[in-house]
Amino acid sequence: MVWAAAKLKRPVRWQSDRSEGFLSDNQGRDHITKAELALDAKGKFLGIRVSLIANIGAYLSPMGPFIPTRSTDLISGLYTTPAIAINVRACAPTRSRCAPIAARDGRKPRI
Repeated sequence: MVWAAAKLKRPVRWQSDRSEGFLSDNQGRDHITKAELALDAKGKFLGIRVSLIANIGAYLSPMGPFIPTRSTDLISGLYTTPAIAINVRACAPTRSRCAPIAARDGRKPRI
């Protein structure tokens, strides 16, 4: 790009097509999650057990492992839950890397 701009003595713009972008851009999520919830007779939370398999991509991005581990902080939400068990496993298939991506409206990245 720099060489082409210098050679033409004008700005040069490049934009990937959809196929190229799909192969090279960060992917937002690829998780398989199983959750079990224990409730008492009145519907009060007694415990929750979560098992998560997360695709972190073929090679690590700086934020790849952060997504599945950080999301576990949000498991209980606003509920008082005396017992929480979380198991996070990662897999690295031959796909593009996973990382937080910004929303189209310019808001903060989803984590």
